Amino acid sequence: MLPNLKKIQSPEELMNLSYFDFLPYLGEFSIHFGGLNTTKEVIENANVKIGEKVLEIGCGVGYTTQALIKAGAKVSVVDKSARMIEATIRNCQMKGLPTPDYFITDAIDLSGLQNDCFNFALYENILGFVENKKLALTECKRVLTKFTSRIGIVELHYVKAPPNYLLTSLEELLELRIEPMFEKDWKLLFQNFDNTYWNTYELNEVKIPSIEESKFRIANSKLTTLLPDLNDSQVEMIIQKFASYEKVFAENRKYLKCHVGNFYTKS
Repeated sequence: MLPNLKKIQSPEELMNLSYFDFLPYLGEFSIHFGGLNTTKEVIENANVKIGEKVLEIGCGVGYTTQALIKAGAKVSVVDKSARMIEATIRNCQMKGLPTPDYFITDAIDLSGLQNDCFNFALYENILGFVENKKLALTECKRVLTKFTSRIGIVELHYVKAPPNYLLTSLEELLELRIEPMFEKDWKLLFQNFDNTYWNTYELNEVKIPSIEESKFRIANSKLTTLLPDLNDSQVEMIIQKFASYEKVFAENRKYLKCHVGNFYTKS
């Protein structure tokens, strides 16, 4: 069953959504910065087994959810955006996949989940947005089984401090506080876990799709089903909103690398 959300009635309503509520309507635009190859990498290195219970913390629109389900895992997802959850469930159903259990909550509050329940937890481009990361990991460890449980991350780290004006732009866009994390900071954050895998990547430049490519992606995202009277000028308005986000992200990307990490929890 989908979350009970107020439906978007017009392009104007869509344009007024916050970044994290706007993104679910854009389909392939919303794939995380590491891309699907890093998703495959972190899942393979976690050695996810058929039937294992997996918790995806920050599910986005469900691309990773689908990969985990296809790997044979029993998946539960957490996201503080009900619209992200809705998109995840809708996208799984469109692919004929089982509907994951879902929890609309923040990464630092997993109180709706039982202790010692999951074999593997995964963060992808989400933990960097969490202000109290240590509390998030404490909560994560609580819901993981005491033995042979693992955590996987696909996150970004700074290789050079970004200018203050850029951080301000990011904070205004995302409506949250940004704490620049370097690679050493991420490793320090996980010092109480056994690191079994670590790999870093340069971030590829992201090209803004053409109008025609964008229209195709929006059509595939089912936004035109939700807003059947969407016309070309309104589609272009939506694309321009996304482009304004990407302009900030493109500048920020100059200071970043991506890392993939896998960890065993210590009992």
